Amino acid sequence: MSQSEHDDDDGVPPITEQLREARRGFRDEETGRIRSLVDSDAMFQALVGALPFVLWALDGEGRVIVQNAAARRQFGETLGKRSHETDLPLEVQQTWDANHARALAGEVVEVDFDWVIDGEPRQYRTIIAPIREGGKTRGSIGVSIDVTDKRKTARALEESERRYREIFVHNRAVKLLIDPATGRIEDANPAAAEFYGWSLEQLRGMSITDINTLDAEQVSAEMSRARAEERTHFQFKHRRASGDVRDVEVFSGPIHLDGRELLFSIVHDVTERNQLEEQLRLAQRMEAVGRLAGGVAHDFNNLIAVVLNYAAILERRLPPGAPGREEVDQIATVARKASELTKRLLMFGRREIGGLAVADVNEVARDVAKLFRASAGDGIVLRTELADDVGAAAVQSTQLDQVLLNLLVNARDAIGSEGTITLTTRNVELDDASARRLGLAPGTVYAEIIVEDTGCGMSADVAAHAFEPFFTTKPAGLGTGLGLSVVYGVVRQAGGHVSLRSEAGRGSCFTVLLPTVQRPRGQTG
Repeated sequence: MSQSEHDDDDGVPPITEQLREARRGFRDEETGRIRSLVDSDAMFQALVGALPFVLWALDGEGRVIVQNAAARRQFGETLGKRSHETDLPLEVQQTWDANHARALAGEVVEVDFDWVIDGEPRQYRTIIAPIREGGKTRGSIGVSIDVTDKRKTARALEESERRYREIFVHNRAVKLLIDPATGRIEDANPAAAEFYGWSLEQLRGMSITDINTLDAEQVSAEMSRARAEERTHFQFKHRRASGDVRDVEVFSGPIHLDGRELLFSIVHDVTERNQLEEQLRLAQRMEAVGRLAGGVAHDFNNLIAVVLNYAAILERRLPPGAPGREEVDQIATVARKASELTKRLLMFGRREIGGLAVADVNEVARDVAKLFRASAGDGIVLRTELADDVGAAAVQSTQLDQVLLNLLVNARDAIGSEGTITLTTRNVELDDASARRLGLAPGTVYAEIIVEDTGCGMSADVAAHAFEPFFTTKPAGLGTGLGLSVVYGVVRQAGGHVSLRSEAGRGSCFTVLLPTVQRPRGQTG
């Protein structure tokens, strides 16, 4: 008994039964040859019948000689039929014949098509290949694989990738992916490369300890806290490729990516914000001290006025040379000095009576420079660089005198016996960002006054307290600590800004910005 006969007796797989049914309708030798090729292994045929994807085979004339269950569900019963004998739409029949013809010509055809199964649109990937036997092409065999879900997954991955790029890559916030076990920067976005000054390739090869100013142990401890979500917000100082250090806020937490736990960190530069906050704290501290100093000075000035009045009465009663006259003169001298001191305190506390006027900045600068040179000493050189077009400042000329004299005297004391002071004036117009950073009005032209010296300079700690009243580094009896406080009070009262740049051993530079005004003809401070 042949194998095929045995299969007939013991139960034939469905696909083989189909072939035998189709065999009765095959009329030529070519069909029989194709049939025998496909029917050569009953077990294989059983496997084909159970395949989840669509499979079919056509003979040389285009008849269906194999159709598995999936093909029947999709196209209906087509076994033994040619395309025009089926109930398939005309467009599908034409595509069927065209692809079969290409396969008979020896081509492997790969096409995509859409089909509706149970009312649901599905996408299929189809491959049709020639069947060869004895050096001749006897027919074609095709498979169609439902790729709907796969393509949905692919689209979901593409959408996920797009969102990732939008959130991580294209977003302007600085972002880092860090391996918490090693501190290695696994990934960074272009905004990070722009902020830090290293390329993306360089950043991806660096450790977070190359950026964070904390030591390795501290960085590791902070990453552990972020990893355990004990803390998600940090204040750090980060280095950049240029060598400067910036204050940053870091929001960091664990994420899982490709089976790994990483730290996702968003870095925000807060250097300017911290500077503004420090300026606000200084302004609030100075305001409080100013109110206190102004209140004390106002009451003290009334007492000094009484002392001066009594001293004047005694001076009139005691002629020069009379016993006690010298002591009265000393009382009057000291009282007048105390009165001057209270005037400075009142000026700092913004309680000095008198409105703002308009001062010619260059005119005041020339007068003060002339007066200063007369008393500066032979070893002190004062250079003036006064721009011709400097505007008039909204401040009393006597107050501007006080500002410039205090700055020049402070520079002279820092230099000692020999050195150079440079007094510069010019007009500047601040951009919006710079104006906001300094707390000034944008779009205003400011008169900039710079006093720079080659003196001993200040440490960071001394510079931080330089404008505070009664703060001085001079020996007892050689300074009141009110000179720079008066500068600060006058400038702020005029709506301007004063800043200090200094470094120990490398001199100091004070920059004053005063808003300019259109001076009425003939008016002076």
